[in-house]
Amino acid sequence: MHAELFSAAILLLLVIDPFGNIPLVVAAMHKVPPERRLRVVLRECLAAYVILVAFMAGGQRFLRLMQLSEISLTIAGGIILFLIAIR
Repeated sequence: MHAELFSAAILLLLVIDPFGNIPLVVAAMHKVPPERRLRVVLRECLAAYVILVAFMAGGQRFLRLMQLSEISLTIAGGIILFLIAIR
């Protein structure tokens, strides 16, 4: 379980690219008053964390509900990354 969680955390870190998204966050926050910026960033991080934990806990059930296999999800993800790389 620990190795799987560690692997997922590293994969998310590489895919999300937090350092590469800093300019995007700064540009999106330029109209927000400086005293509210920290609260907005923390609120959005908390929302993302809740969504990630929810899918970590119920992801298998969600895939079964949508009638998707892990293989088809892996293939679709590979195709999406390929299309992004072509650009």
